[in-house]
Amino acid sequence: MQTDFKSTISQSAVQRHENLAQSVGTALGETVRITSWRDGVDFWADLAYRNNEIIGVVRSPKHEILSTSYEGDVDFADIIEKEVEVLGLLQSASIPAPMIVSWRRRSLDSPISWMLCELIPHSPLEELAPSLQAELGDLARRIHAIRPIVSTMPIPVHWGSEMLGRLEGRLRSAKRYCDDLPTKRVLEVAKLRFEERQCAAVSLLHMDLRASNICVLGGRIAAIIDVANAMVGDPWLELGRLRSFGSLTEPFRKAYGLDDDTLLAAGAHLDLYELETATLLMSVAVEEIEAPALFEASRKRALELSSRLVA
Repeated sequence: MQTDFKSTISQSAVQRHENLAQSVGTALGETVRITSWRDGVDFWADLAYRNNEIIGVVRSPKHEILSTSYEGDVDFADIIEKEVEVLGLLQSASIPAPMIVSWRRRSLDSPISWMLCELIPHSPLEELAPSLQAELGDLARRIHAIRPIVSTMPIPVHWGSEMLGRLEGRLRSAKRYCDDLPTKRVLEVAKLRFEERQCAAVSLLHMDLRASNICVLGGRIAAIIDVANAMVGDPWLELGRLRSFGSLTEPFRKAYGLDDDTLLAAGAHLDLYELETATLLMSVAVEEIEAPALFEASRKRALELSSRLVA
């Protein structure tokens, strides 16, 4: 039985490589070979070769369209197109990011969406040294200074109501696994607080600035990758997510320009934004990656934040 399973996985990878090689080769006008490299929750990252020379990393979605309880239907062709625009914005702002070689949405001729970008050699990290935390804080500040005007990420016209709907969806999904969440009372607080941040919701947000998405070479950050979650919004939303990752460290805050008084004043805003991440991770841990430890940690944090917000 185990052998059959491995055989199925192997055949699936071979078929994916063949499909990608054909589509990428057609786009580049040359013969391309694809081999497996790494993968994440939603995407494969394969290596593309011209003869025996690596020409880049091919990023392709594991599902072209995925139905979730917390996001609805997600079309990954749209995600790929957004990533291309965001990487271009980062490069224009002199923020280290991979260069795009080519990309395609799925079509009748090619059923796979993909993006080919330059390979940034690096080993995945689980955490960043203090010097790198400071460097990331500076880069995050510069990312948030970008005011994008692109088709894939419209500037929110009604940030308060849009964010309220986003949080409500996260809470509704998470409540299936934790009935103790005081959803109604939290949303009453959120309705007022999100409206207060309307004018600030114009920044580019990466929304996944974890160590695993930071390429480090020679003790410096060589590139920021995986911009699939990027959006336009309030920088405090990203900072709340960073706090949930344990990344809002003193070196990061100092380089970003956050002092203790500013953090204290953020109060409920930061808690609400972190709650959005905690409830999201609860659902992801059950529905996508089967991670009991992540679920339990996120559940405890969601209850802690909720209690503080409605106290």
